[in-house]
Amino acid sequence: MPLEGARPIIFAWQFGAKEMAKISKEEWAHGTSTLKVSTLPMLTLAMSELEDLLIHEKPAVKAGSKNDQEYDRSSYLSCAADTKAGFQKLYQFCFTLAKPEASRNIEMETSVAFWTVLLVPKFPIMKEVLEFIPVSLVHPSKCQRF
Repeated sequence: MPLEGARPIIFAWQFGAKEMAKISKEEWAHGTSTLKVSTLPMLTLAMSELEDLLIHEKPAVKAGSKNDQEYDRSSYLSCAADTKAGFQKLYQFCFTLAKPEASRNIEMETSVAFWTVLLVPKFPIMKEVLEFIPVSLVHPSKCQRF
């Protein structure tokens, strides 16, 4: 399964990961059982369909398509019924996943990384916003050193 773009984040979301870049044996068992996936191609299909729907805003896969019985599309269909709510759930999951346990905030670098894969494809203006953020965070006293 390609690990570019939002796919690893969607994977973590669907499997209920509690830590970034880690999937426990229990999370793996729960995720594969819930999605009813038993092969890597089925897992790749499930993640790419969610990415296409929520990130790239492609039309929902219609029931009865040739791949319809390859995995349990319950989660997908729930997101397809209300893509805005589906994206909001994914976005909230990312904040919870990235936030250190004893903190109320996440690091700016982590935020920018998540925004790059989640928001830039949906809202192209975000690319410019993300380019501006590091510049806007430089204190004027540091600018005088140049």
